[in-house]
Amino acid sequence: MILDFDKMYNWILEFTNFLLCEVRSLEKYDRFLQNFHHKFNTSEKQMIIKFMNEDGVFNQNYNLTEFEKKLLKYNLNKMDGVSDKDLIEISEKIKSKKEKDNEKGYEKFIENFLDIKIFKLFGKNITLYSKKDVENSNILKRIIKLMTHRLKNEFNVINNLMYIFDMKSSKDSIALKLYGCLYVGVLIFGYILYLFLNEIMIMWILFVFFIISEYINVLLKEKNFEWNKNNESSFLMLFFITAIYVYAMFFKFELVYQYMILILVIFFKIIAISRLRYKRLKNFSKKVLDVFVLKK
Repeated sequence: MILDFDKMYNWILEFTNFLLCEVRSLEKYDRFLQNFHHKFNTSEKQMIIKFMNEDGVFNQNYNLTEFEKKLLKYNLNKMDGVSDKDLIEISEKIKSKKEKDNEKGYEKFIENFLDIKIFKLFGKNITLYSKKDVENSNILKRIIKLMTHRLKNEFNVINNLMYIFDMKSSKDSIALKLYGCLYVGVLIFGYILYLFLNEIMIMWILFVFFIISEYINVLLKEKNFEWNKNNESSFLMLFFITAIYVYAMFFKFELVYQYMILILVIFFKIIAISRLRYKRLKNFSKKVLDVFVLKK
């Protein structure tokens, strides 16, 4: 079999220079990997992989993330145990004609490669939580972390990957400014209401505002998986409302019904935010898998 050494050398040189860049866009990754699979024969591919191993592409010589290394090894047929078995299963499920299998494939990728688990109830997504945090915690901490659905570390990793892959979308600065003005305006409005309405009515108005504002906050500020402290307000809100109602119920027992309604509203708000986040995680996963796994 004739080997085209010039073609191999040029591809290796261009690809390794690309891997040294701070930003390594998915578009360029796709072009390089498609050329590798379609322009080289089996012997040439083996020689290229051998050179890349000797050059330390998959070690510390290149500043690749562990996420990239796993996907790149799989794509280049450099089999690496557990990660490859997972990716083979993920690929088979996503390529299946059954929509249920497709969803399981994306869920498995999100769990095993982005470290985010999905808590389900009756087959429906309820909330997302950190796989590592929950697995390494005792029962009490697990419950608290599940309720606060903290994903700060995981979101920071994905945010960095979006920067590396050149996937970040621009922020809507006007919408963010209007959101900030609305937030301040409602707090002032709430103080004015305090002069004319009773405490329970004011709390209901502010409660509805905080529910809506948290969803808008996630909608506007998490496009690139940027975490902020406002995302942890649900648990604090629940604790605050519980304290107020427990105190108030000593005087008016009928308030227990209002409390139950508030809990249900918080529950449905958590579901809405989790579904929005899952949709974005799935979209990110799809773009990455299309380049490294599904086109292989």
